[in-house]
Amino acid sequence: MSRLRSVLSPLALVLVTVLAAGSFVLIGSEKAEACSAVFRFYNADAGTHFYTTSDEEANKIIASYADVYTYEGIAYSANVATNFDPLYRFYNKANGSHFYTASASEKAAVEATWPGVYTYEGVGFNISTTEVAGGTTVYRFYNKANSSHFYTSSIEERDAVQARWSATYAYEGVAFYVAP
Repeated sequence: MSRLRSVLSPLALVLVTVLAAGSFVLIGSEKAEACSAVFRFYNADAGTHFYTTSDEEANKIIASYADVYTYEGIAYSANVATNFDPLYRFYNKANGSHFYTASASEKAAVEATWPGVYTYEGVGFNISTTEVAGGTTVYRFYNKANSSHFYTSSIEERDAVQARWSATYAYEGVAFYVAP
């Protein structure tokens, strides 16, 4: 990975992962030094999504857990030069999902209230807690069926989930913003 970065770094970060069927997935961002792609995966068995900016973690999932997770693409990019607020990441030991929050008080409440359910994994990546012109809004839903959360930056997807799956997903509003 680092060898690939050094070869491509001035131009663009592109990581090619060869899958068992011989196809490949391109993972990366156009400005490797300024932006981190947020990779989105779906676990159909659990009905949950997973998000990461780590190339290493994304490629490990593709290489080792292709039978569990489907790579859905880049959800959005987080510019490390303009996003300064932490997005806290938890692992839910009860259902195998991940929970993300930009709120320090919600982080503290999760740690105090559900230490047997959630394991704090650290800061997933940085975001913005305030709306920024030209930025991306990320919306949050609560899955009432499996107690997981779903995040999307797509207004169309947000609206479709509300219209079609409101019996399963409770819309919780804006989760955070991503500055350009």
